[in-house]
Amino acid sequence: MVRTGTVCAKDSVTGLDTLLQSKMYRTYCVVQSSRTSRSTTTHQERHLVLSEAEETFRIFYKTVTEILTLKEQEERVRQAAEAAE
Repeated sequence: MVRTGTVCAKDSVTGLDTLLQSKMYRTYCVVQSSRTSRSTTTHQERHLVLSEAEETFRIFYKTVTEILTLKEQEERVRQAAEAAE
């Protein structure tokens, strides 16, 4: 069953599907990725990246939280619409 305007064309979508495969939420990932990605070539650069790992994790966690919160809201709207039918 394909539902227009939902995360994917599946009846059951896992959190992993949402985070890794959903085109609808890709913008969140692209924006956050641009904030965390960097190329490292020297030991000092690698050390800097490792020392910023906690902030990188916070950014990732925030992205996941935003995506899954929006997905949950959409699911509640969908369930309410189905219950009203």
